[in-house]
Amino acid sequence: MMNYAVLCLIILGIGLFARLALKDLAFPALSILIFLSIPSVFAVSHTAYNDLFVSLFTLAAFYCFLRWPEEASAGGWLILFGIFSGAAAACKYTALLIIPLGCLGILFFAHKNKYGVHETIRSLIVYAVAALVVGSPFYLKNLLVTGNPFFPFLYGIFGGTGWDANQARLYDLFVQNLGMGRDLGAYLLLPWNLSFHAKMDSIAFDGVIGPVFLLILPFLAFVRRGTSLFRAADSLPYPLVSASCGCRGRGAEPLSKTKINLLFSNRRCFGKPAFKWLLHRPRLPEDRPPARRRGD
Repeated sequence: MMNYAVLCLIILGIGLFARLALKDLAFPALSILIFLSIPSVFAVSHTAYNDLFVSLFTLAAFYCFLRWPEEASAGGWLILFGIFSGAAAACKYTALLIIPLGCLGILFFAHKNKYGVHETIRSLIVYAVAALVVGSPFYLKNLLVTGNPFFPFLYGIFGGTGWDANQARLYDLFVQNLGMGRDLGAYLLLPWNLSFHAKMDSIAFDGVIGPVFLLILPFLAFVRRGTSLFRAADSLPYPLVSASCGCRGRGAEPLSKTKINLLFSNRRCFGKPAFKWLLHRPRLPEDRPPARRRGD
């Protein structure tokens, strides 16, 4: 039940974040739907994994980071930024990266807003102290109990009670075999593999992102060119639609090419009204017909 509650908080947080960072977004719930389309989200929502907690604290930290420049003089958002960053770091070792990234973000905003050196250092200290106060108890507990704050990692440096060199070697070998390769080609194919070839309870990432993130890339390309979302939807390639319909669950039948052609045989009659109904967005200027002048 706790993970389900955290999932609900994440959904609420995504909605707040979308309204803050994407004020002109016509359909704020779209970001929530994209997040819920990730199969691993539901897989860990009923298990004793801490990934949802890390996601919640990371999202909250980023939200506070964006709010901080609006009220930098008060410092409350900066303290919350540090608290949530420390909470995420206390949940998972990989979340330790949030703290140095947070410091870089503070330096970026300080440079952008032309803060003085004294004010910049003060902001860094406030953030770091808040993150360390919240995040350090977990690592201090590891240090007192095992002698290794990053137990069972870094055994060659810190050692660790209840762990030996052979166990550390086998665990390192297991970690190195996670994923689908470590060469340059594997990293280039990482988005595709995470979307279509990843598996749960397997060394193949032990998680699945799903195809939605890849499917929205063409829309981002059109948005960068200044094309409206409706026109981008009209030009959505058939193979992309076929791939999305083919990613099905058990018992579902993928759409054939004939059905797709029938479905999109008249894109301007079907596609645009469907997306307008979905996004509740008024017609953009480029989609409107030119106004007729008097006397024409």
